[in-house]
Amino acid sequence: MHLAPAGQDVERPDPRPVQARPLVAERLPEPLHWLGPEADAPEGFAISPTGEVALAILLNGSAGVPKNAWFANKNGKVAVLKIDGKRVTKVKEIEVGGLPEGVVFSPDGKYAYVGNYTTQDVSILKIDGGNVTDTGKRFALPGHPASMRGRAR
Repeated sequence: MHLAPAGQDVERPDPRPVQARPLVAERLPEPLHWLGPEADAPEGFAISPTGEVALAILLNGSAGVPKNAWFANKNGKVAVLKIDGKRVTKVKEIEVGGLPEGVVFSPDGKYAYVGNYTTQDVSILKIDGGNVTDTGKRFALPGHPASMRGRAR
């Protein structure tokens, strides 16, 4: 992960120039600027109803890249971000299905659902306070989930 003020170039191993993209979270005093290692993230972003955790969808090289590319992967990931007042810390990454494109929390904040486009399923994550774990359960869909929407607070 590389952080930089919006609009400024970010130094990274890949020689192609990329600018940081702002993600605005209403609980944070200023926009959060995030750029993934392959510049293909985040694809989706959600803050839990409790405000303790945020999840960012990382494509992780799981879409639109040659299968023999050094960064190609079958599955994407979810970056788990702990929110503590004004401090946001990445605590872990969890592997999900191929080309994850959306994330949504259950209304009570105890579960998160990640729509995986190429694997045509939804990954189910369990939220316990600030701890996020993969339940190992997915449910299949008849089509490709391209986005997910939760209830507004």
